Amino acid sequence: MRCGASNNAAGRFCTQCGFALRPTACGKCAEPLGTEGKFCPNCGTPIPAASPASSPASSG
Repeated sequence: MRCGASNNAAGRFCTQCGFALRPTACGKCAEPLGTEGKFCPNCGTPIPAASPASSPASSG
């Protein structure tokens, strides 16, 4: 993320700045990527993981 906002780990885009949390196409072959895979379905290139989402501190 660019802005450092906390986001849902399953989210595709930052809720504050709109930055893509996961790539939408393979950086090697440009194959469109789904949201669940760890490797490109076309060439097998590893898909970079999204930055871990920060969870809000629980109070109480």
